Amino acid sequence: MCPGLLKNKSLSIIGEYSSNFLDNFRADTFFFSCKAVNKLGIFEGDDFQALTKRSMLKNADKKILLCDSTKEFTDGYFKLTTFRSIDLLISDAPFSQEVMEALRESGTAFLS
Repeated sequence: MCPGLLKNKSLSIIGEYSSNFLDNFRADTFFFSCKAVNKLGIFEGDDFQALTKRSMLKNADKKILLCDSTKEFTDGYFKLTTFRSIDLLISDAPFSQEVMEALRESGTAFLS
């Protein structure tokens, strides 16, 4: 378990200590979630969530976003990354035409 602050609502461990700790590891595959998606990319609710996940994004060979289709209608305030930086987005259903086009343009695979 990495050090940091426990976010009670999501049971996430976040913060500078978490990010620094994760910088020491690499992964073959990184599965992650997000707060929101739109045609501009992938978003989190706050900077600490995003920064902690960014640490693993840069150290993983394959990046897979697990994101249900309702996330398109949720507000995310801090940009985690673009579609171009992930390999696969797995969802329960397709997103809007705008988001699906952004995925295609980025070369990111989609599976529902």
